[in-house]
Amino acid sequence: MRGMIKGASVVAAVMLAIGATTGGALAADGIKVGVLLPLTGSQAKFGEIEKRSYEMAAAEINAKGGVNGKKIELLFEDDTGKPDVGRSGVEKLISREKVPVITGGYSSSVTAAAAPVAQQFKVPFVICTGSADDVTEKGYDYVFRVNPPASEYPNAVKSFLHEVGKDVKTIALLYENSAFGQSSSKSFEADAVALGLKIVVKEGYQAGAIDFKPILTKVKAANPDMIYMVSYVMDASLLMRSRRSCGSTPRCSSAAGPGSRSPSSPRARATRRTACTPRPCGWIRFRSPAPRSMPPISGKSTAPRPNTTAPRRTRRCTSSRTP
Repeated sequence: MRGMIKGASVVAAVMLAIGATTGGALAADGIKVGVLLPLTGSQAKFGEIEKRSYEMAAAEINAKGGVNGKKIELLFEDDTGKPDVGRSGVEKLISREKVPVITGGYSSSVTAAAAPVAQQFKVPFVICTGSADDVTEKGYDYVFRVNPPASEYPNAVKSFLHEVGKDVKTIALLYENSAFGQSSSKSFEADAVALGLKIVVKEGYQAGAIDFKPILTKVKAANPDMIYMVSYVMDASLLMRSRRSCGSTPRCSSAAGPGSRSPSSPRARATRRTACTPRPCGWIRFRSPAPRSMPPISGKSTAPRPNTTAPRRTRRCTSSRTP
């Protein structure tokens, strides 16, 4: 559902961009929209999720008559998660396919490489996921973004640390050495310092690393209260598994980025909760929105609501197995 809502919002933004452009792609049969996504490679899982979101949103709009009577035609271009391929893909969509607008842009590195091309050809590029702050801070007139920048990712964790996790004093910060990882980790470090917390380990790593034991050995030695990771899916999964094998047991953990949201990540498979979830190993799984235990909005009653529902009948489960 979230994916479809996001896809619909992006398509709506794209339609506004189309309204301000003209070109050969606005043919009698439909409106071409270029979509740049990683459909193969290490980021393909998220690329496929977003691809389906676009398709669902476009199908819904087309079923209602399209845009000004014209159907949307999505042209997907695979960037494979590589900046040079993404740049070439945007050039192809503009020069060969004559699209009047482009959307997509999953990784920040690919998005940063593709944005100047759209600006050069004066074709609107509506970014849906790439979050490195500087992508939209270069004064481009044809580059837009519908998702929050990476600097805003730590906001929920900042609220958690301020209102709930007051016992957290030291933090290990692990991040991918990429545009996204550096942007988000820099913002989190500033928030941590403002809260009076100490960063005892700050380590960047190359995407696709196969051995995190040297980094996690440093984390174990520093014994932080919390680990904060900025990772994509494959690295996040390996980091979590390697942490266990290294015997690192911080009191809590949190993460920014798609690695913590992937359906295939160890923590995502274990829980789908969106608040503060205690785990048997001592970790706290925290994800946006902010925890429910935060103070209520001023002026609202804090008294608990009476339980007006009838008690639910329960059945005790029994088993013939012996422990």
